Amino acid sequence: MALSGADAIHLSRSRLAGFDEIWTADRRMIAAAESFGLRARDPMA
Repeated sequence: MALSGADAIHLSRSRLAGFDEIWTADRRMIAAAESFGLRARDPMA
């Protein structure tokens, strides 16, 4: 899966900050979130 450097930083910093989930409509970030130990929630769903 292709993930931009900025998105990877966003996901890794969210996890390091202690978050368990993120909210995003970005399909690539939603697909990658589990790899970072996060649950992704889509505000558009």
